[in-house]
Order: sequence, then C-alpha cells, then structure tokens
Amino acid sequence: MDMSGKPTAEPFLAQIDRLIDLRPFSLLIGAIGARMHAEVPAGVVKMLLLARWYGMGEAALLEACQDRISFRRFLGLALEGSSEDVRLAESYRNAAQFPMEGQNLIHAVEAQLLAKGFSVRPGMWAEASIVPVTEGIVMGGDTSGELDFSGAPDGGRIPQAAREPAAPPAAALVETRIFQPGELKELADTGESALVRGVAKMTATAAPVQSGPVELVPPAGPEVPAPSACVEWASGSTTEFSGELNIGRDQRFCPNAVELKADHHVSRRHAVLSVCAEGVWVRDLGSRNGTFVDGDALPQGQAVLVDSDASIRFGPHCAVRLKVCR
Repeated sequence: MDMSGKPTAEPFLAQIDRLIDLRPFSLLIGAIGARMHAEVPAGVVKMLLLARWYGMGEAALLEACQDRISFRRFLGLALEGSSEDVRLAESYRNAAQFPMEGQNLIHAVEAQLLAKGFSVRPGMWAEASIVPVTEGIVMGGDTSGELDFSGAPDGGRIPQAAREPAAPPAAALVETRIFQPGELKELADTGESALVRGVAKMTATAAPVQSGPVELVPPAGPEVPAPSACVEWASGSTTEFSGELNIGRDQRFCPNAVELKADHHVSRRHAVLSVCAEGVWVRDLGSRNGTFVDGDALPQGQAVLVDSDASIRFGPHCAVRLKVCR
C-alpha cells in the first residue's frame, strides 16, 4: 500500500521475472551462442529485453545497468559493482553483434508473455509496463482482429486463437504457420532469415525485418513529468518531496533532523535523496556508518537510482521507507 492507501503495483521487472521462462528458448539462445562461439548467460538475454523495452542503445543500457537498482536486481547483480559486471557487459556486446538472432529471441519471449495474457508497453524515460490482454479488445487501435506486439519493429501480428480474425488490409497480409517438430533446429542449422515468435513464423510476405539494433520510438504526447517521492520515518510521520531531501542530524542541512537527532550513528550530513524522471537517486555523502538500500550497502560517497519503493537505512538502526510516486 502507498501513503494514500492505494495498492502499490508490482514493479515491472519483478513481474517480468515472474512471468517469463527462458528454458523453452534454449535453441534460440544456442543460435546466438553459436555465432558468438561462447555460452550466452541468462543476464545477456535479459539485457537484450531491457534494450528493446526501454529503447536504449548500448552505452545508455550499460550505464543504466550500473545505476538502476531494479535493472541490477533483474540481472542478478550485486548492488556494488564487481567483475561480474565486466563479464556480462562484454558478453552483451558480443551478442548485440547478431541482431537477427537477438530479435528472434525477443519476439519468442514476447509471444510467451502474450500466450499468458500479457503485452509489454515499452517505456523510455517513463517506466515500461506490462498490461493484461483482454479477450475481444484489439490492442493499438487495430480493427483487423489481431493482437499487436507493442513496439515491434516489423509491425507483425499474431492472430487470436479464440476466434477467426477478420481479413487484414492487403498491404498488411501476413501468412503464419505452426512450427513442426525439428523445424526450430533446422532454422538454427540453416540460418534461415525468418522472424521467429515462439510458435509463429513470418513468411516472405511479411515486412522486411530490421537489420540493425532494435530502438523504440517514444510515444507521442506531453513529456512525462518527474515523479515525486515520500519518506516514511520510523515515528510514522511522512515527508513528501519532489526535488532534493537532505538526510542528517544537522538542522541547518536537514529539515527533518528532529527525526534523526537521537540516533548518533547517523552523520550530521549523511545522504541526499534526489528525485529525477527515472526515480530517486540515493547518494551517500561519505557517512561514517554507511547508507543501505534494501539491506545492500552503497559504496561510500556514491549513488544508486531507486526506481521503485525501497527500504533505506542510514547507519545500523535508522530505517525509513522510500515511496516513488508516479
């Protein structure tokens, strides 16, 4: 529950982690590994998904994987950077050199989500989201009776299994069929340039597949405003803010020093919380006893981006609840 008593939605990447199962895609992952001449870690597959759903190029994605706490959790990385970060980044760079195989895998994952009744709504500066697909409702304003993968670069569609789709316009006519046993292996062996979406294959009548890295176009409309945030103190009182909130026992530095003055493990100038479009930056100011996000210590004097609700602890005892309000 948030401060207003409304239910707090499960974070997007936590939903994705719960819904997707990469095991059925071993052939598609193996096709990338064969081109790389190396094993493809699960984290690389997830980075390919992040790049698509958040519309990030390589540099922006690698930076976000350093900063965003939800990305690090999704990838299974510790809050503090390690040699695993370097290995994963290098594997991702290698995998990204084969966009066709990467797109095949991404579309297969999206097909799996669709089969479970969900579709991904891509995000740019705003958080991506996963939305249920309701029977009888056509996504994206299409009246052809087919469901659309949000942001798919080729505009391909997968028909609803529950009913016979209406005939699409001639220009958009696409033939689909079910893979027979052994066809996926044949596809991997022959390198056939068809677009695979889990169980559907788009034939040569489909629009040509984009050969470069997938990039998402931000939705039209007004710029997404920066979120606000709220801190719930141990006393039960709350502080809402939309800019910066200083944390410390110095009353000239922190407007809420009264909440902290009894805890001498909190430094006089301990940390700063800064709201931005993506969430809240939590920055430790070189405090004596450290700053912790959901139990993980921040590197002293450094910051992480918190893009969903989290528990923040200043020193060993002073814990608060940070709510990100969008």
